[in-house]
Amino acid sequence: MPEIYGAETGGSEILSYNLQFNMGGISNNYISIVGEAPDNLQRTITKGGLATDVDFKFRYRVRSKYGWSQGYSPILTSRTATIPSIV
Repeated sequence: MPEIYGAETGGSEILSYNLQFNMGGISNNYISIVGEAPDNLQRTITKGGLATDVDFKFRYRVRSKYGWSQGYSPILTSRTATIPSIV
């Protein structure tokens, strides 16, 4: 996730980044990975054991002392790599 700083914070310290994902389904069924409870300031997350050749959609939001941002970021899509075949 990108770091939110300067004017983007509205003048308040960021207390948590909330990252959610959707495993490529048509529905709007996003699941929180980190940051909803408990708070999380980490912006890099590593996850192993994922299926190959799958699209994952991600979105994030941030929380300050005034609460969560009004909406989520634009949706970011990433595809897991496939296992290389023998040449």
